[in-house]
Amino acid sequence: MNTIDRAHWLPPNFANIPGQLKALRWAVWKGIPRNGKPGKFDKPPCSPTTGRKIGTNKPELFSSYEEAKHAYEAGGWDGVGILLSAGCGIVGVDIDDAEETMRANPKVQEVCKVYRRRGGYIEQSPSGKGFHGYASGALPPGRRKVGPLEIYDNVRFLTVTGHGKGTVMPDQGFIDQFHGLLDGGAKPAATLVLPLGETYQAADDSIVDRLAASMIFIESDLWSGNWTGKEYPSQSEADQALANKIAFQVRIAKVPPEAAFATVSSVFSRSQLGARDKWTTRADYRKGTVAKALASAGYGAEDGNESEDVQPEVKSAIAAFGSRYFVAALGGKTLVFDRQADDIIGDAMSPTSFHHLHANKFADGSSVSRKWFSSKGRETFDRVTFDPSGRNRPTEFNVWRGLPLTPSPGRCRRILRHLKYVWCSGSRLQFRYVLYWMALLVQKPWIKPEVALVLRSVEGTGKTMISNILLAIVGRHGFTAAQTSQVAGNFNGHLHDKLLVVMEEAMFAGDPKADSAAKVLITNPHMSYEWKGKDAILGRSYHHVLILSNRAWAVPAGPDARRYAVLDVSPHRKGNFAYFKALAAEIEAGGSEAFLHFLLKLDITNFDPRSLPVTRGLQQQQVETLMRSDPVRGWWLTVLAEGEFPAEGGEIAWGGTISSTEMQESYKFSTGGGWHAPPWPTVIKQLKKLLPAGALAKARPRSGNLVNTRYYEYALPSLADARSEFTTVTGIDPTT
Repeated sequence: MNTIDRAHWLPPNFANIPGQLKALRWAVWKGIPRNGKPGKFDKPPCSPTTGRKIGTNKPELFSSYEEAKHAYEAGGWDGVGILLSAGCGIVGVDIDDAEETMRANPKVQEVCKVYRRRGGYIEQSPSGKGFHGYASGALPPGRRKVGPLEIYDNVRFLTVTGHGKGTVMPDQGFIDQFHGLLDGGAKPAATLVLPLGETYQAADDSIVDRLAASMIFIESDLWSGNWTGKEYPSQSEADQALANKIAFQVRIAKVPPEAAFATVSSVFSRSQLGARDKWTTRADYRKGTVAKALASAGYGAEDGNESEDVQPEVKSAIAAFGSRYFVAALGGKTLVFDRQADDIIGDAMSPTSFHHLHANKFADGSSVSRKWFSSKGRETFDRVTFDPSGRNRPTEFNVWRGLPLTPSPGRCRRILRHLKYVWCSGSRLQFRYVLYWMALLVQKPWIKPEVALVLRSVEGTGKTMISNILLAIVGRHGFTAAQTSQVAGNFNGHLHDKLLVVMEEAMFAGDPKADSAAKVLITNPHMSYEWKGKDAILGRSYHHVLILSNRAWAVPAGPDARRYAVLDVSPHRKGNFAYFKALAAEIEAGGSEAFLHFLLKLDITNFDPRSLPVTRGLQQQQVETLMRSDPVRGWWLTVLAEGEFPAEGGEIAWGGTISSTEMQESYKFSTGGGWHAPPWPTVIKQLKKLLPAGALAKARPRSGNLVNTRYYEYALPSLADARSEFTTVTGIDPTT
């Protein structure tokens, strides 16, 4: 097999590859000349570990970015590349012979320039003559390749060079505009026509998205274009089999007959089978395949009879209800849900309440609510869910609505400086962790960090200015709790669709109920949600928790605390009104959008939120927790820190021994001797676990004239040894 000289290709610039691409599956490649096409090369993906060719329909054979990088640097390969697969959320575009292509079609250059000005990522291809671009979004149905232009989002290997600028941004506009170039800029038709000449409505994009996501799991092989070796004699029969299965899911999703054809066609076009020329160019083949699929799923002439005798006034009223309401099960009840409600589940109504609400709405003498409720076109779901990854089943209604704020390049320097020098008190390590924690929230909201950011300070330091930016970024999926009951109360349904929960003095470290609720929010993958008057449901928890507190004891942090990243906020800007005025002006002038753009550009490939920076704030919270929750250790920490035993009559210096009476009096003086303080024998047992072996040996001194005046004494180790052992056992250094 002949390959060209490696020097022909641009070497990968690994340092410049965006983090969003590094998170995908990777392979290496060698350029192989195409037979009969001089200057054209195939670049089949090969496994970095075995060196063998791998198919794009076998994502499990691809490797990590680091493995591909290591294999390339070891030699023998021409480059590296990524696999675009279902659910990755990234669309890739490929422009061959870019200079000639853009000269022939200036619109290609215009679309790419706009995306680059927004900060989007476009790089040179390995030959240096073409361009590859990447953006986050959904690829519309239709053609995937026309001449030198290609666009893909699934089952496709694309080379990556790192010779470009920008970041992989969410930009549906760029994707739609580039995709439009493949059809000469023409927009998809609003209606589709069946072979019999009947006009049908266009598909609902949200339904198509859900059905396409489900087909990836229901029929992964056919969806990925892997039909050879199966029971299908030809690809056309494989096409029909996939279309039949899609139509069946369309039927389950209660898609009305007038939209069923467009829905099946749109979903099929997103599959790899839908990318071949026979499907994209031959309308007769497309229509015939879909018509057979609809018939196999039970869509027939009787489906259209429902509306034949219905007056236009009634049709219009039913359609208006259908665009706003849907029906789903919640617990053991069937409820009507309102898409426009702030709390879709909390505001759901029983059918009776729904009909009562709309009892005064009639069309052609009929109750509109009852007509809609009994119509075949009514949208019905098995359940309502919240899934920021968008991988819910088509039979589930997903209340995830995306991030409402649009990222935009701009100035956010003051925001970043406030984070570094106020929130993080100038600590570079803490600043890096906080930025990555926030970037995880916007780049991969479906990944729960399992670590809460805790900001502790006096009032007036500017804690909430940044938290308000984060709340603006997540929009309806953010919540501010100002009372413990809002996170630890019986009814917590308002947290069901929340990504970010900001607790402003809503958590008191000494409240066991609040502590338990906070632990669930921070670490548990699932939660029980309950609304007043409705059944409780079990759902996923994607919560990112931010705790703001002015208290000295903000969170209960034990010796092995790993769920809190505690920051002691610097007070040096407190009272500086000019500083906060300038910060507010930057935020109002697009700083929030620029900050979101900055977070989306960060490479968080290797970020592990559970690898916490050791902060002085966390250590202080551990001390506060120990002092307030463990009388014995709290007292002993005070003794070791001061180097003397506190007592009512004055401090007793640390020495080689101490009488049992003096030691007990110091303990009672420090703890108050209340019911919460353990009895003395228990105290001695606990102290022996905190001291080196052999410490606290008990003996009666020889001095004293009378037996009852010769008190027992305890042997003490050196103060340095006692402190060292305490640090080893508890993780707390008494000298800091």
